[in-house]
Amino acid sequence: MVNKTLSFKNEIYRKLIHFSSLFFSLLYFYNDFLFFFTILFLATIFITCINIYYYQIINLINKNINIDFVIRDNEYRSFWSATLMMFGFLIIACFFSKEEAILSMLITSISDPLAAIFGIKFGQIKLFNNKTLEGSFIFIVSTFLIMIFYQNSMPILILIISLLVALNELFTPMKYDNFSIPIVSALLLRGFNIF
Repeated sequence: MVNKTLSFKNEIYRKLIHFSSLFFSLLYFYNDFLFFFTILFLATIFITCINIYYYQIINLINKNINIDFVIRDNEYRSFWSATLMMFGFLIIACFFSKEEAILSMLITSISDPLAAIFGIKFGQIKLFNNKTLEGSFIFIVSTFLIMIFYQNSMPILILIISLLVALNELFTPMKYDNFSIPIVSALLLRGFNIF
């Protein structure tokens, strides 16, 4: 497999896929746990199977139809970030309240891709794991706005949580941040007793 760095255009395609995970937040918001969890579990099994058998599926269907243009180097022959995100969603659905899970999924589905897009396009100051100060700033702002909109707690408390989730995102390698963000977000919401 040829190693490559994704172009900005391909990163945009990748982040559009990431934004589509908002579906799970909305699904949980409008449905009970059993229905939501069933769909989430089946979707996780589906994407895991696609992930594991991707190259065999492509060879069976058509070698010219593939999603290689949105797969990063570190995802070849391993779990994709999207697959890890689904596992993260499953964990928070099982161990946290409905409100904590929904808010954590919203942060993962919105703040992380916004930070990546903004950081790739405008980022000048590199920090850790190829992430930028500008991207981290957008992560903090978007997380703060999501939390204020969803749960109108004390703004200083929401700012602290936003900063801590952003630090988690910053120090987690890109491949694993989709897994760590929902879990750390849920832990912080629980720890600070937001709901």
